[in-house]
Amino acid sequence: MAKPKAASLTGSVIATKGAAAPSADIKTQDEADRIAVTVRLAPADYRRLKMYGLEKRESNQDILVKALDAYLRIDA
Repeated sequence: MAKPKAASLTGSVIATKGAAAPSADIKTQDEADRIAVTVRLAPADYRRLKMYGLEKRESNQDILVKALDAYLRIDA
């Protein structure tokens, strides 16, 4: 089986030194003010979280924030 040929790198694909620009993905103030938290999950729980996220098309971040909000509303 032959390997597929890789596309060549041309000048239109490569930015010259000093000419690269940041991506258009600019964080909102809410995102910039967030604090990172590490959560350790059992492998089975992690797989369930990932499968749920794939099914619902949601990120782990969104799922966990919604779950925390719901928990804190109930427990308050």
